[in-house]
Amino acid sequence: MATLFEGPRARGRPRLESKERKERCKAAKKRYVERNRDLVKAKINALGGRPEYKARRKVLRLQRKLLLKAQAEADANEIQQTSECVQLGKG
Repeated sequence: MATLFEGPRARGRPRLESKERKERCKAAKKRYVERNRDLVKAKINALGGRPEYKARRKVLRLQRKLLLKAQAEADANEIQQTSECVQLGKG
């Protein structure tokens, strides 16, 4: 006796490997951008002009500035301590 339900049968071509699928999607996106460069640029400019985006960029810029300042101060302190140790060693 045959089973009543065997599950759906595969139709169409078999699915590509993940790497190939990703490469094809990436290539398709690049082709879209090349064909619609003006539209894509307009969308990017519109998104970049939003107040919440500008506020986020400002916060990130200030954080980066503070981090660089802290690193510079730490380096200066390390240089000062090193030079003091060298002077004490000579005396």
